[in-house]
Amino acid sequence: MSGQTAWLRKWVREDCVWRLCDARGQVLGRLASQLSTILMGKHKPTYLDSVISGDPVVVINARHLVVTGRKRTQKKYFKYSGYPGGLHELRFYELMEKDPTEPLRLAVKRMLPKNRLQKGMLARLYIYPDGEHPHAANRPQLIPPASKGARLGALGEAPSDHEINLIWREVARFIPPDRLDSMISQVEFELQTAGTSLIQGSREVQSTQPPVDADISQSIHSGTLIP
Repeated sequence: MSGQTAWLRKWVREDCVWRLCDARGQVLGRLASQLSTILMGKHKPTYLDSVISGDPVVVINARHLVVTGRKRTQKKYFKYSGYPGGLHELRFYELMEKDPTEPLRLAVKRMLPKNRLQKGMLARLYIYPDGEHPHAANRPQLIPPASKGARLGALGEAPSDHEINLIWREVARFIPPDRLDSMISQVEFELQTAGTSLIQGSREVQSTQPPVDADISQSIHSGTLIP
């Protein structure tokens, strides 16, 4: 049995690939779900639930994580000492100011299996608040973003109408309706003015170009023009 265990541990160690994740602009829950899957090894066809078969993950820019809705001010983290009056709570933004890596670590920890393997899986998670990390010698491979918004930004795609409506809905909660209407009108006027100026500029360029003689134009198209 010991020989089988040693072979299994060696096989899992050789099958390990370091991963790198950029958390800038990614949603906390979606990213934690992706990281927990990699730490458990469920993304591999050789997954075993009795051993740690996942990959080590390095997360950078953890301070730039985002949360949806009003979770930044409403989400709470509780800690209880067991004594009367020993209940302590911190909101999401307070915990981010205290330790930017802790919200992501707690989210991943609560998605891992509750057994003796959890501690070893969590030890393979390296979170850093900024873009620097000391694991360049391991040559970690970059994994794609888990959040749709971050993925669209990485690919350079334009947001959909639904995503634009969500953005305006978030903006509308912090700006009075009359102020928001005036801002929309101003933006529409500026866009219309910019479009008109572009059209007028193109017409002026076309009007200032010198006319081309018909014989010269025909020679150019036929390829018989000799300088």
